[in-house]
Amino acid sequence: MFSYDSTSAVDLTAGWIQVAGNENPPGSGIVTVGGFHTTAIPEGSSGQIATVRLKVICAACVTGTPSVIQIQTYSDDIAAMGPQPDSTTFTYQALLLFPKITLFP
Repeated sequence: MFSYDSTSAVDLTAGWIQVAGNENPPGSGIVTVGGFHTTAIPEGSSGQIATVRLKVICAACVTGTPSVIQIQTYSDDIAAMGPQPDSTTFTYQALLLFPKITLFP
């Protein structure tokens, strides 16, 4: 249902040397996100570490088709962290590209 688009730094990583992501292997739906800086995020910090952008690519989907997005397998400095919740359900909603508009009834 999704295709990986991009990863960007946000509030807690805005000044980092690098924040990036990639889908590996391509087409797998598994996105690896990483970043680098010479100083750590201070203990007790709260906020976002990255924004991952996905594109919806589901020609066969109809309104109401669900898909679960999970965040898992933390490593290095964030190995003990975990977002709450660590998964969410995306429900496809069809978009009407050319709505019918009546100017004069």
